Amino acid sequence: TNDEQAIRLLSPDPYTSFEISPITPIETQRLRFNVTTPSDTVSVHYYINDTLHDTSTATPFDVWWQLEIGDWELVAVARLEDGTRVSSESLYFNVVDYEPAQARTITQSGE
Repeated sequence: TNDEQAIRLLSPDPYTSFEISPITPIETQRLRFNVTTPSDTVSVHYYINDTLHDTSTATPFDVWWQLEIGDWELVAVARLEDGTRVSSESLYFNVVDYEPAQARTITQSGE
């Protein structure tokens, strides 16, 4: 594919680990999926682990995804005006549950 026909995922950053917060309601913990697309793109389909998550039909073709624990593969597929479909490379990320920091006792020598 030439660069003019390329689609590339811009966010989230690849190989990032996101942690679920214990403070914020889970339904508000989301990631924005964002791409660069050819100028004649009419829609972008976002697939997570080979399942269609959402389709955007308006520039800038962003969609939101609620955090869910697991390992994820994200692929974006642009549909161009002539019907051609162009796929991004896979982007991998994961979401882990919150783990509180372990309390540590620090002893000072001489006490």
